[in-house]
Amino acid sequence: MKKRLFRLGALCCVAAMTITTGAQALSVEEAYDILQRSYVDKLPRAAQDAKSLDELFSYTDDYTYYMTAEEYQAFLQGVEGDVSFAGIGAEITYVPEGIRIVSVLKGGGAEKAGLAAGDIIIAIESESCAPGGAEHRAKLLGEAGTSVTVTVRHADGTQADYTVTRALVTQTNTTVSVTGGVGYIDCDSFGTQTGTYFQEGVRGNDSAVHAWIVDLRGNGGGLTSAAVSALGAFSGEGDLIYFVDQDGESTAQSYSGKDLTDKPAIVLMDSGSASASEIFAGGVLGTGSGIVIGTRSYGKGVAQVLYDESNCPYLHGDAVKVTAYRFYCAGGNTTDRIGVVPTLYIPQDQAVAAARLLSGEKTKDSAYLRLVLNGCDFYIDIPAGKESSSAALEAILAALTPDAVLYWSENGGERKLTLAQAREKCGFAASSALDFSDVADSEYAQEIDSLAASR
Repeated sequence: MKKRLFRLGALCCVAAMTITTGAQALSVEEAYDILQRSYVDKLPRAAQDAKSLDELFSYTDDYTYYMTAEEYQAFLQGVEGDVSFAGIGAEITYVPEGIRIVSVLKGGGAEKAGLAAGDIIIAIESESCAPGGAEHRAKLLGEAGTSVTVTVRHADGTQADYTVTRALVTQTNTTVSVTGGVGYIDCDSFGTQTGTYFQEGVRGNDSAVHAWIVDLRGNGGGLTSAAVSALGAFSGEGDLIYFVDQDGESTAQSYSGKDLTDKPAIVLMDSGSASASEIFAGGVLGTGSGIVIGTRSYGKGVAQVLYDESNCPYLHGDAVKVTAYRFYCAGGNTTDRIGVVPTLYIPQDQAVAAARLLSGEKTKDSAYLRLVLNGCDFYIDIPAGKESSSAALEAILAALTPDAVLYWSENGGERKLTLAQAREKCGFAASSALDFSDVADSEYAQEIDSLAASR
């Protein structure tokens, strides 16, 4: 491997961003030097003769670009996903009458002042805020420690004025909640604290859950180290991602801790789930720690290095993001261009309901269907599932391949079923609308039906 003059920055996996190169201090020659040393592919001869940064970076992929100081700060904030501001401490929505309070933050100014979910702010500092809008929300923000007077209409129709003291509010990129014995991790990006959010959330709540749902829909990625730390909470120790550089040399990124749960993870993905999200989801599949449901992910299998003034002498507040590696998930699979193919292809309008159905418990009091997927057991309470979300149950059965391992339990006994038998037991037609009717005589019938289930 050629000697590097710069220290490696943070490994970053995010979807492409649209950035144009405006005024900059970095010269074309300096930028070429950075790319020649780090870019994963060999640059064409024409790159050496580039007359501008725009021309130079046109010879690279969409994930490699120069950022001015302002663009770099915006990029970092987007990766972190954590936002802090001073406000009244309430989740709000706009309504014709003003601003409705959806919920109040524990310990925030709104809670301390006596406001509650369902209250409608109809005036701010004696000025009407009907209909509610962003300009009215701005009046609720301000410096921590300052106060604002709001006129509130309660659900019973009474009105009163309240003086609310603003305080610092932090919205994190990851939230962890538990409902009905199911843990739900909603992660919008993989920032520097995301691994800690996962670790603390799983450790603190695992005794209260029998399954974990990890929602990565719309998560465009972030730091690979955060994805590895988050994945480690479910997989335990081992090599969880592999990087291959421009010289073909491979490096593994490992997790050395123990897993924090023995419950399977159900990962929700869509076409907006990219990069570090794909590292996590592909790792869950590769380590047998759970399944992925939803639709195919974005398909980015390269990782970038960030160069700034901390690790490159050419940069002074500005930055360069360079695709320096191809990455491979635990298990050796690439996500580049193809994405993570879900275990179960579930339309997005049924994905959350399907995840909750798969998060059922083994019970003696009700009929259930046990699915063995990627080496993990999932239990669906059939009576409850048909009553609460028949469409999601049918979507799960339609997404299963013909060789799916299924067991039916009723009155304390359990027996193995074919997919067609399972569909009938659940009250649906034995064949799915996705099944082909003209392949019975083909030696590839099962393969064809499997592809149909995966769309």
